[in-house]
Amino acid sequence: MRAADRAFFASEGGDVSIGGRLPLLYRRVGLETIDTAVTIKSGRPGTPVWRWLTTYFMGVIDRMGAFAPFSERAATRLRREWLAAADVRPRC
Repeated sequence: MRAADRAFFASEGGDVSIGGRLPLLYRRVGLETIDTAVTIKSGRPGTPVWRWLTTYFMGVIDRMGAFAPFSERAATRLRREWLAAADVRPRC
């Protein structure tokens, strides 16, 4: 799926790895990088991060299925598994 996401972004003119290239791009236009900080967000079902990712992936997953090594079948399976994971209830 990562390769398909990267290919999907590229097909739309984007770059999923733009953050790593920004210091070079800044230097090219005469800007100086003072500091960089990597921010990674993660979340499980029910969290704001999960909801954001769900909105994104459910919106593009069918189009991503056209990019190897992902496939329409894999997209269908991932959608089903993602939605099932979102429905997991804590056991008490």
